Amino acid sequence: NTSSSSRRPTKLERIKKCRSVREVQRICSRGSSINRRSPISESSSSSSSSSSPPLVSVHPMIAAAALRRVSDLRSISLAKRRNRRRTNAGVQTEDDFDDNETKIARELLPELLQIVGKAVISDIRATASHREKDDDSPTEDQRKQLGPISLLDLLYSLAKLSDNKKRSVIATADDDGRGSSIDKGGGSFRPLAEATCKAISSDDAGKSYIKHIWHTSLVETIWALAKLDLRQETTLIDAIGDRLQQGDACGRLSGRQLSTVLWAYAVLERPHAGIMKASMRRLRKVRSGLPAWVIARTVWASARLVDRLDDPAPVSGDDVIDHDVISARMREEAETLAFTLSEELLCPVADDDAHPKLLDLTAGNVADILSAFSALELGDSVPIVSALSCHIGQQDVLDRCSIQDVSRILLSFQRMGLRSEVEAITLLGDRFEAQTKVNGCDGKTLNTVLRAVSMLLRPGDSSRNSVFDAASELILESGSPFLSKCNEYEVASILWSFAQAQCVNTGVMMKLADRIMENDIVGQCSPSSASRMLWSFTVLISLFDEEDENIS
Repeated sequence: NTSSSSRRPTKLERIKKCRSVREVQRICSRGSSINRRSPISESSSSSSSSSSPPLVSVHPMIAAAALRRVSDLRSISLAKRRNRRRTNAGVQTEDDFDDNETKIARELLPELLQIVGKAVISDIRATASHREKDDDSPTEDQRKQLGPISLLDLLYSLAKLSDNKKRSVIATADDDGRGSSIDKGGGSFRPLAEATCKAISSDDAGKSYIKHIWHTSLVETIWALAKLDLRQETTLIDAIGDRLQQGDACGRLSGRQLSTVLWAYAVLERPHAGIMKASMRRLRKVRSGLPAWVIARTVWASARLVDRLDDPAPVSGDDVIDHDVISARMREEAETLAFTLSEELLCPVADDDAHPKLLDLTAGNVADILSAFSALELGDSVPIVSALSCHIGQQDVLDRCSIQDVSRILLSFQRMGLRSEVEAITLLGDRFEAQTKVNGCDGKTLNTVLRAVSMLLRPGDSSRNSVFDAASELILESGSPFLSKCNEYEVASILWSFAQAQCVNTGVMMKLADRIMENDIVGQCSPSSASRMLWSFTVLISLFDEEDENIS
């Protein structure tokens, strides 16, 4: 009869409020059979995590909640460490995530995954067994160890762990529920993630799960599916879209949540007409609070989904209206959203701050926006394009611009025909040259950069020459496996770019010719590639002086 204010919090509630992995371990350890016989004191757990006994009797629901909390704590701490290293480059700083916490997490995660893994397999088998029997045995809900919230916690945790590039060696559950090790940096959580999706959809194609899960939790579900690349779960993906497109759900989502939904469906390559329309219209109303990186992600996702609609595959969410009509309507919605959000980038971050959101964009964000403008065929009709070009020229933006960002931005410039942005193109070319000397380059990226530069800059331009000089050094580098990794199309396109730029380098021509004569290219060369190669060699040879001894 005590009041709710004096009620002692449950173990689940205490786990959600934990601020360290050590606290999560301590709460999970209490009440297990082994821990009753040999309790662990706080001092012993803080001094050494290796003495912790296994969690033999933790309920799967508790394990799922603990797994989620540990995943969140690790992500937050590692993000703080990366930010500190980024802001204090070259300066030795104390790690935010101490070694003892890391050791505890490495031992705790496999145990938690094994507990919930066994429960998932057990629930799937129980559902299958219940379907085979037609008696008065306990219902499925009574026999299941994991409810909808626990399944969400598990799926969310797997997505968080897979997204963590610095994850440790952990364990997942195989079909028998036993732990199997995952190599550091190269592991996969797909088997357990697929089993979790099967448990969600096993009884009624996920309808019960969607009914019991709040709309904000459905956003986490679709995000996890995208992070884990579970695009084969089409039934669950479409069912989530059908629910989120409804007014009582979409109308309560924040701008960031709507952006996450669009991004997830774009990554899953599963355009849903209903959720696309509802999200894009809603985003235009709640755009004022969106940070710059969310705006960039939203514009990219909307363009990606519209581009995916051009495929002949049927569109989910609306099977009555003609596919071409849906595509045209969604393209109009995406164009309107792109114009609206691009104007928002010129607005200040806060009412009392003159700092525009545009200045918070990274080179990757700029690449996302420009690629979206290119896909939507907006060209230079969007006023912010010039502002984005100027922003790229900022030194702090260039210093963090990767070679892939350079490639994507130059490709967008080429497709939109932005030959007037000479200064930005020149700076990106210089950045490409510097990055190539340090980190090298792959064939696809080099082909994209060379083609864009050859079409955007005039022959004889110093920036154009510097880019092709860097490419020549990469190709001619002794012992470099660069050309051996290039396929037929990449070799033909690189050669075409040299011809288009009228850049004659005898050594490069001979290297490319030798690569073309290898069996994997000359033996399987397509007519288009053969034509491109012959045309390129013809143009390059015509640039030689007739008396030049190199022409032979």
